[in-house]
Amino acid sequence: METEYLDEEQVIALYNKVRTGKRTWPTGIWTSPAALQYAVTVFDYWIHNVMGWKGWPDARGKVTPALLEEFRSTLARSLMGTRLYVAGPESFIGLVMKIALEFNLNKDEIRAEECGTSARRVYSRWKREIPLLGRQGELLIVEPSTGAIRPGRKKDFPKVAPFSSEKGATISAVSP
Repeated sequence: METEYLDEEQVIALYNKVRTGKRTWPTGIWTSPAALQYAVTVFDYWIHNVMGWKGWPDARGKVTPALLEEFRSTLARSLMGTRLYVAGPESFIGLVMKIALEFNLNKDEIRAEECGTSARRVYSRWKREIPLLGRQGELLIVEPSTGAIRPGRKKDFPKVAPFSSEKGATISAVSP
């Protein structure tokens, strides 16, 4: 995907085509700098328009089962080379990992980041700041002992190499 950015209406239109099976996600959309904003847009649209909930407080108790079912159907349509990035409380990560393993994604293809209260305690105990990306793609830092959020700098964010797994490619190529 080029460096062309999609506005909210374009992202929602694309999501609806992917959801109904008329199209697949363009290559590179989830690795683009705007990927987080796209994810927030799709999630907000999904809560209000697909599920018909009034907002996040209304959806809070219902979202995990419905989101996991949507995730399961998305994995059923996924292709070889799928990588999974999941963030949330440990219990949510466990549910997502269980479903991913049912679809033969191996642990090298899954990146999980615990973002619950226990993660904040761990960061606080190790006296480490929590790096975040804001809704608009801005770099942010959370001070774990106080919860204060401040702007971050590029040097605050460690570089991470992309996942590679020969085993995952072999499993996917052999699977029906």
